[in-house]
Parts: sequence; C-alpha cells; structure tokens
Amino acid sequence: MISKKLLSLSAIAIATSMVSLASADTTVVPNVTMTISSTLGGTTTFNPANYGSTWQSGYSTFGFAGNNSSAGNWGLGWSMLVNPDPFIVANLAVTNTSMMTQTFTITVQSPIDTTNFPFICIGGSVVGSITDGNGDGATLTSPVGGSLYSAFVDNNVVGTLLNDPFSVSAGNYLSAGVGPATFGAPIPSLFVPTQATTNFGITLTFTLTAGDSASFTSIFVVEGCIPGPASLALLAFAGMAGSRRRRS
Repeated sequence: MISKKLLSLSAIAIATSMVSLASADTTVVPNVTMTISSTLGGTTTFNPANYGSTWQSGYSTFGFAGNNSSAGNWGLGWSMLVNPDPFIVANLAVTNTSMMTQTFTITVQSPIDTTNFPFICIGGSVVGSITDGNGDGATLTSPVGGSLYSAFVDNNVVGTLLNDPFSVSAGNYLSAGVGPATFGAPIPSLFVPTQATTNFGITLTFTLTAGDSASFTSIFVVEGCIPGPASLALLAFAGMAGSRRRRS
C-alpha cells in the first residue's frame, strides 16, 4: 500500500503549464464512491470512508485508505488522495480470489468543484503490475474494444490509456509491469472547451487470471483554466468556421 507521505508528494508534484484557477479550500470530506464489479461477484458500490480510515492533508485534499472484499471472488485495497478542486491519486490493488478468470471494473468517483470555470485542462496516468499467486502464471488484458484506464468528467469519458489490444503476462510466482502510460502531459495540459459541473473520476477495466493480483497507481487531474494563445486561436477559428457553415 502506498504511504501517506508518498501520496502527499505525488499531489504536490501535480502542476499545470496553462493558467489555472482554483476554488476556495474546504474542510468537508468529499462524498467519494467506489464501485467494483466482477464476472462472479456482481457489482458493489460503497463509500471508502466506511471501510478504512480518512484524513485531511490540507488544501482541500483528503486521504482514504482501507480494504473491502467479496468472499471467493475478490479482495480490494486502496490508498488515495482526493481533492474535489480537483484531482485523484489512487493506489488500488485487487486480487482475483476465485478459481476462474474474471473481468473487473473498478471506479473511483468524486464530486467536482470547477463550476465557475468555462474551460478545463486535464491529464492523467497509470502504472502498475501483476503478480502470479498460485504458480501457474498470470495474465492481465484490457477489455475488447475498450481501455484499461479511462478518465471521465460529468460521466463522459475524456481520456483513455492502455487501449485494446493490451496484454501483460508474468511467469510462475513472478511479477510483470503494467504501463506506464500518460495523457495530457505535462499534467494537466490537455485543453477541453467544456465545463465540469457534477463529478470526475477514474475507471479501470481488465481481465485477470484466477488467484492472481494486480495493482495500479492511477492519476487524473482536472483544472479550471484559461486557455493559452494557441487554444484561444483554435477556438476563434472554430467559431469562424461554424459561422461560415451557418451562413452557407
């Protein structure tokens, strides 16, 4: 499990190359939700604060650490930093405790606080590993036609990483790396001409062999921002093009 100190350092390291805007600090713990679904275990949604510990790191940043499980299906552990103004740094570890290969979908979602900003800048990353736990090797694959990592704003996917076909295997009682992969680097520098008004989060979807484990450190950052000159020029060009189409 990643340490609170390392998580704090990761949060401090997040920076933007665009002009960013921030809301006022808050001491209210955000209503974070986690959802895990698997082939055998169905879907479970819960507040991580109810299955472990929470702490405040300052600057509207809150930590969550704990674990949950479904007997005979999966075990899930987490250590996260969440800031609704806004970023998520999530260290997640899942073990397939069943006797068959399963497909897992794990989502971390938080309220968002950039409603006063007309545009957002985003970026994210994922890195991890798989480990064989029963001596017959381990394999992890991305979903067919999908991606292992996806980031969303207001329930709309805005970035994906490790897209199909992606697969990693490890030998008997060995481990293998997953990623790293990044978008919007330097994070967050991908300009998106939209607002963020309700939620944001990260979804990990993958197939994992029986008895084996996978762990990921996933980051997603959303900033209310003022676009740089290039982005403003692009917006102006798009507006001119739209006006010409309307006239024609």
